[in-house]
Amino acid sequence: MLNVTIAGNLSHGSGGGVSCFNASELNLKNVTISDNSSEYGGGIYSSESNLTMTNSISWSNTPQEILFESWNIPSSISIEYSDIRGGETGIIAEGNGMTGWSEGNMDVHPAFVNPSVPDYRLQSVSPCIDAGNPATEYNDKDGARNDMGAYGGPGGESYAYEDGPRNFRRQASPESAGC
Repeated sequence: MLNVTIAGNLSHGSGGGVSCFNASELNLKNVTISDNSSEYGGGIYSSESNLTMTNSISWSNTPQEILFESWNIPSSISIEYSDIRGGETGIIAEGNGMTGWSEGNMDVHPAFVNPSVPDYRLQSVSPCIDAGNPATEYNDKDGARNDMGAYGGPGGESYAYEDGPRNFRRQASPESAGC
């Protein structure tokens, strides 16, 4: 998946935003996954699969951002240059799967313009601007370093950053602080 917004979904099973299982291979680049809910893995549910997430945002999904299970088949999840609410603790790993938390990841409110509309573009104050993978192959259309989320990267959409309601805190989410 490339330059996709997955938001506002409800599942009565697994994976409110994304669900992959049965030896699936999924590569997410510049994807925004937000405001989804399900019984298991509100943002992403992955079982017995391999998932790679780069330059992406997973925020405000319930009950977990990412639920990763692996019991029988060797499975992995690899995340780099992404903003995950709760940071590494926002990933619930069960079983024997391997979790790869690489460089460039963060747990800071992404400052979307207005998710209630829904508008998941980034405000000018967003820490996700110019925070994606610094390799030139990932650069935004204007040649700047990649923005995280659906509007960043070479396949993203050029837009003027604007400000929306500032009803967010720029510090780490309460989940990562143990609240």
